[in-house]
Amino acid sequence: MKDWILQYTENSSDESQSDEECDPNEKYLELTAKLLEAREEAVQAKLEGAKSRQKEISNNIRKLVQEMNAIEEDSRFNPAVKIKDLDKEKVNESSDQGLAASLSQSHDTPCDQGLAASLNQSHNIPSLACQQDESPGEQEESEDFGDAFTMFENQAAEEKPKEPKIDLSQLDIRQFEYTRQQWTGKSPKQFLIDWCRKHKVDSPKYHKMNPVRNLWKCRVTIGRKKEETIEACPEILCENVKEAEHLGCTLALYQLCKGQAIHQLLPPPYRDVWLEWQDSEKAKAKEAQTTENKPRDQLITKLMKKLQLGSKNSENKTTEGTKDDDDTVESWENLDEEETLLYISNSEEFSTVDGAVLIFLPGLADIQEVYELLQSDRKFSDTKRYQILALHSVLSSSDQSSAFKVPPPGVRKIVIATNIAETGITIPDVVFVIDTGKVKETRYIESSQMSSLKEVFISKANGKQRQGRAGRVREGFCFRLYTHQKYKDLADYTVPEIQRVPLEELCLHIMKCQLGEPDNFLAECLDPPRPQVIARAMSLLYEIGACKGVASLTPLGHHLAALPVHVRIGKMLLFGAIFGYVEPVAVIAAAMTTKSPFVAPLDKLDLANLAKNSMATSCSDHLTLYRAYTGWKQAQKIGYQSEQQYCQKNFLKRHTLLEIENVKNDLVKLVRSIGFSDTIQTIQQPKPKYGEVLDISKAAVAMETDLTKPMIAMVKAVITAGLYPSVAKVTYDAPVDAAANPRKVPCLGETAQGPAHVHPSSVNRHLAATGWIAYQEKVTTSKVYLRETTLVSPFSLLLFGGDIHVQHTAQLVTVDDRIKFRTYAKTGVIFRELRKLLDELLDKKLENPTLNLLGDRVIKLICRLIDCEK
Repeated sequence: MKDWILQYTENSSDESQSDEECDPNEKYLELTAKLLEAREEAVQAKLEGAKSRQKEISNNIRKLVQEMNAIEEDSRFNPAVKIKDLDKEKVNESSDQGLAASLSQSHDTPCDQGLAASLNQSHNIPSLACQQDESPGEQEESEDFGDAFTMFENQAAEEKPKEPKIDLSQLDIRQFEYTRQQWTGKSPKQFLIDWCRKHKVDSPKYHKMNPVRNLWKCRVTIGRKKEETIEACPEILCENVKEAEHLGCTLALYQLCKGQAIHQLLPPPYRDVWLEWQDSEKAKAKEAQTTENKPRDQLITKLMKKLQLGSKNSENKTTEGTKDDDDTVESWENLDEEETLLYISNSEEFSTVDGAVLIFLPGLADIQEVYELLQSDRKFSDTKRYQILALHSVLSSSDQSSAFKVPPPGVRKIVIATNIAETGITIPDVVFVIDTGKVKETRYIESSQMSSLKEVFISKANGKQRQGRAGRVREGFCFRLYTHQKYKDLADYTVPEIQRVPLEELCLHIMKCQLGEPDNFLAECLDPPRPQVIARAMSLLYEIGACKGVASLTPLGHHLAALPVHVRIGKMLLFGAIFGYVEPVAVIAAAMTTKSPFVAPLDKLDLANLAKNSMATSCSDHLTLYRAYTGWKQAQKIGYQSEQQYCQKNFLKRHTLLEIENVKNDLVKLVRSIGFSDTIQTIQQPKPKYGEVLDISKAAVAMETDLTKPMIAMVKAVITAGLYPSVAKVTYDAPVDAAANPRKVPCLGETAQGPAHVHPSSVNRHLAATGWIAYQEKVTTSKVYLRETTLVSPFSLLLFGGDIHVQHTAQLVTVDDRIKFRTYAKTGVIFRELRKLLDELLDKKLENPTLNLLGDRVIKLICRLIDCEK
């Protein structure tokens, strides 16, 4: 293109040498060359992301276009000089697409041959196609404009658009390596092949992709005849093809086996990413549900503010079914139990109806809270008009018998109960039922591998059963404190307990009764549990030392079978009683079955963390919790106001502390019922006054509130016994400038499955020590975190850990081949013999339940050994 432009300007200059003024056609061609060059620079600046340079070039292009437009209006201007493909309007608008198109055209066709031909004919310029050589004179003349076109020519002939740089930090790149020590089972690829073979579908096909150099991902396709084809292609990139195939197979299994715990049979790295997908899917579903319900909830809230409690559209009559008025109110979910009682008492329709009120609540702590709320109310505390009673399996029998008696005329009886009042008992004079729609069920927690009481919604069958409690003798009324839509969404029936709880306790009882192997026995149940759940339960029993061989119990296993609690908690309680510290251990064990009493409001997060850290002690979340609990008990003795101030100051939830106390008292009673006791003696409590129905919350045992050095050491050892093998190694390397520039470094632990961070809520978040920590649960969010940790000693691991192996020549003692101590061989032998002596003591206790172990010399020796460790 440059050649024919130069030739044209040369001819034009020859024809008008006498004209001293600048030729507009020549000027127009110079501006055209500059415009094309500016286009090239604009595209390059766009690719490089140089915004300031883009702005400068854009202004330059605008000026060039204005000058060219001015020349076109000159009478001497020849329109044949214009380049047809030069879209000045797009250039003037600084359109990126126009620039990119022009760039591609200039690269592909440096000279528009059609346009050149037309110019040749009109101005007698030789054809570019025929012009092979130039004379030296012509070359010298063309050099006058050569410099102006150098950059344009180089770019048009040589340069290509640079590919945009990929920011690797924005990609999800992971490693999925694992050793044979961490996992000896099948790989995800083998699992998928077996699944396809079992379900008689086509074998999976793998399409490997390499989107970035040295990074891979794989699309796995599974064709199914009767159903749609499954395609799984994770967004995570791997460093080799093998890991990419395994990851693709993991995603395919996730899509094929939703709702099944297949991930428990996969290697640890792929198990973790499965749980990530699961959590992400739940979060998206929750967000979608929230978005869907938002307009409805806003409408309900608005209507509830306008409606009076006397509205007649809110009751559900058991004899006529459920009444709903979509134009007025569909929900009682914004009301609480006290407001509903006020409605019954004040409304014209129900105030004249005699009969008792039955309130269904989830648990004992909720019963206690509502009971105290009603007792503190001026209206409901009037014993001449109301009689408030509570029903629970742990409450005093005298108060429970009062629930079945008909009160005097003019007195309304209010009974607060859990689901025990659904089918277990019948109160004949109940006319009103208030159903909160909640119940506490035992559920298995994957992260901690323990059971826990979780508050969940009831099933439709439970709701109908509760409704049926009203009006056993005459017409009754049921008030449901949840929406009609929520009732429709409830499950038809409750999942059988054998399919939703851990099976360790059940397996212990089967082996204790000598009924054969647990998996064979449970396979004959009406609702048999999944085989992998049974295998997981047996694996845990072997790990904690409760069984050996084939369906054979150890002495510890026989004692654990007598306790109706999770085996980990049972082991902690037994050793706590043996070594004389059942009270603090019971508090810690009770907290493991509930949620943490520490709360952290978003607007006061720093203050909450500061309050918890001020209570931190002994590098242990468990002992910190016990310290908070004992402080609460001391404040409770002073009075209710002092108790409230203590909870507010230290960001503690009173409801959770009450629940921990109730569970703790139950655990202590269970341990003592099988013949184990400690040095803490039971003290006599005065008979509760009228109204103190929840006497279980009054301390039944004396509290040892001082955390002494022997107590801390022994309780940590017992925690190790209960939580093992959930231990992680921590290493602290002090920075070189630690003294001059002190800073807190997050603590990182090495578990059997890989590295994990101590959770930010833990008091050991910035632990500056080298050793071992026992953790309660491992969760995966943005990272893998360890929650509720305690720094434990080597002696505790040697006494209550796994199998001890002694390497005499190497002077090495190992626990389960993972925990290694460099020491004399005789040290390992001594601890191994101490374990045998402890097992013999448990055997003796099994034969003679009244045997007192506290005075035994072996127990005293172990206590001294733990206490004297530095």
